[in-house]
Amino acid sequence: MNTKKESSIEESVHHSGENGRRNFLKICSVVLTFFIGIACIPPQGRISVFQNDHLYSGEQLFRLHCIVCHNFKGAGGNSAPDLTAYNSKPWLTGLIQDPNAPKYYGNTKIDKMPEFSLKKEDLSNLVEFLLAQADQDKEIDSVLKETGKMILEENGCYNCHTYDGKGGSIAPTLDAFASDKWLRGIIEDPGQEKFFGRFSVMPAFKDKLSSQEIDNLVYFLQNLRKESL
Repeated sequence: MNTKKESSIEESVHHSGENGRRNFLKICSVVLTFFIGIACIPPQGRISVFQNDHLYSGEQLFRLHCIVCHNFKGAGGNSAPDLTAYNSKPWLTGLIQDPNAPKYYGNTKIDKMPEFSLKKEDLSNLVEFLLAQADQDKEIDSVLKETGKMILEENGCYNCHTYDGKGGSIAPTLDAFASDKWLRGIIEDPGQEKFFGRFSVMPAFKDKLSSQEIDNLVYFLQNLRKESL
């Protein structure tokens, strides 16, 4: 009888010791993680962690400099295009079908772009063609490129827009449309002839933002399309 009691006591002590060791290891793990986290915070402080995040920094710059004119997710101005889901398929489709809607250029001086009643297939192909311009790391499919150029030709887009060395210069170029390079250029100076020229009322930011800040803003804008996928 005593032997059983002693055995039971020994087992309790053993389990208690095991639990104690586990708890001790958990505490050590938490403490170690905490100090590693502290060690990884740069000297400038915790806020710099967020400032060095391209997406976070880009959104803060957008809210500081752009939202007064551009609407974004229901907040902001309405004197420039709504950039919610910017350059996504739905955004581009709406722009082509009704460019003078308040959501796009209806409240700007650039409100003379004609509406297009394209066949469903042509509309889809034109959207895909424009989306392909943004990916400068990938060569545009030759068939898609020729199809896009044919649609531009048939619908009079070359009267205002330039593409592949052909067209007018009273509307933004479609070469590399909405690519990093294109967005950087329009942020730096939208009044360039290849963008909005004399019709532009958007301020130039080349002397207001650093190169890194412009990169972060571009990163944020590109992410808006990815969010809608």
